Order: sequence, then structure tokens, then C-alpha cells
Amino acid sequence: MERHVIAKMSENFLTENRRILIACALLLLLTMQRHTAMFAIIFAVPVLIWLIYSIFVICAKPEKRKHQLIKVTIWLLTAFIILAVHWYRSESTRQSADDIVFSLKKYKAEHGVYPASLDVIGQDSQRLKKEFMLHYWLDDGKPTLLYSSVLHVFDKFDYDFQTNAWIFRPD
Repeated sequence: MERHVIAKMSENFLTENRRILIACALLLLLTMQRHTAMFAIIFAVPVLIWLIYSIFVICAKPEKRKHQLIKVTIWLLTAFIILAVHWYRSESTRQSADDIVFSLKKYKAEHGVYPASLDVIGQDSQRLKKEFMLHYWLDDGKPTLLYSSVLHVFDKFDYDFQTNAWIFRPD
């Protein structure tokens, strides 16, 4: 294909899908930060209603099928990106927290007590607070370790050192 044909096709694509691209960009902007996946729920209901309408358009109106499939693909790709990013963040946050639990247990095995702070075991507690909203403290020698869910800022996970399990604490 010649360059001007490709450029024209690209221009047409952007013009025809401008509103949906702007909506998807705004959704990505709102929901790609840590602890903001909950905002995607606000958009989920209208998009699901629109997807049902799109199925009707795709099946009943062959002349609009191609354009509607492109729009559906854009929305599904946006949803996939949001889910993938938050899944990755959730997994990496839990892995970091599990590494800290391992270090805390190792320290206790070597010294007989849990450390007074995460800095003692080589962790930057200020960075962990900022990056993962992860907090650690001792209360009468008993450790408390918790972090905020990456999906919803008010939900927490805390580690039970008696059962060796993470406990979900919804708001």
C-alpha cells in the first residue's frame, strides 16, 4: 500500500473512533494507579450494557459489523490492560511481602525475637510504606505486618504469624 493510503486509513480510524479512544484513555488514566482498580467498577455497568447492544449490532446489522467489532476490541483490550496491570501488581506486592515475612522469621530464628523495624533486616521501611503501603510494628514482642490491597485502598492484608497465612481484611 502507498503511504498516503495508509495515512488516510489511520486518520479515518482515529476520526471514527475518537470518542471511544478518549473514553478508554481516561479509564486507563483513572485506573492504572495503585489502589484505583475500584474505579473501573463505575465504568463496568455502562460498558456491559453497551457490549450487549454491540452483540445485537454485530448480529443484526452486517453493514456496521466491522466498525462495532473494532470498538468492542478497543474496550476489551482496555479491560485486559487494566486487569493485567493490577494482577501483576497484586502478585509482585504479595511476593515482596512474602520475602519480608521470610526475613522476619529468619531474624527471629537467629536472635530469638522479631526485629524492632524492617530496617534492621535490610528493608527500607519508608520505601515500603510509600510503594506498597506496607507497615510493620511490634506490640509487646508480637509482630504485625500488613499492606493495602492494590485493588482497593481501604482493604488490607495482614500476616498471621501463628498460622503462617495472609488474612484479607476488607473495609
